[in-house]
Amino acid sequence: MNAIGYIRVSSEQQAESGLSLEAQQEKIKMYCKLHDVELVQVFTEAGKSAKKGRDRPELQKALTATKAAAVGAFIVARLDRFTRSVLDLYSMLEILQGTNTALVSINESLDTQSAMGRFVITILAAIAQMESELISERTRDALAALKAQGRKTGGCVPYGYSAAADGKLKVLAEEVRIINYIMRMREDGFKFQQIADVLNADGIPTKQNGRQWYAQTVSNVVKKASEKK
Repeated sequence: MNAIGYIRVSSEQQAESGLSLEAQQEKIKMYCKLHDVELVQVFTEAGKSAKKGRDRPELQKALTATKAAAVGAFIVARLDRFTRSVLDLYSMLEILQGTNTALVSINESLDTQSAMGRFVITILAAIAQMESELISERTRDALAALKAQGRKTGGCVPYGYSAAADGKLKVLAEEVRIINYIMRMREDGFKFQQIADVLNADGIPTKQNGRQWYAQTVSNVVKKASEKK
């Protein structure tokens, strides 16, 4: 069986010393020798943290190489050399499974070719799902709490308001006057683009000073104003 190896250090200083990289590579070579595996290539990621796999160029090259070389195993010395994120791990495992490549982590004795390895991955997948759901719940609860306190919850500040230093929205009287002007034109049967043309002709600024009014801009203002009625 052929295999691809991947080694990584998290700081440039470690990479320059070569000790951690050499230790990882030696561990992978020893594993291959003991298990009669031919090591096709070892990809080295020097000075990179365990951030998302898509942000690590050598890891991406290694994953691509599993397709080109038709290898049977992707070997790392330790699982945290591959990634520290359970969600990221599961995502990359899907890539490897798509090429019938097993992930082998020597330190954890993890091999997805074995029944135990697949069992561990199943647990990790469940954890990944739980982690994703917990993040969503915390985000939803945090936004609800901010909204209840009258604080800005992200995105652009709506027309008619400004964001104070504490995150709370403050009413802007001048912009409220413009909103009322827009709503009166709308009640008189003006289309969104016609209202935009009037505002531009009158030199009334948008929320982003220097930008013109457009039909969609007017529509957004009308929609927000209607929601508050």
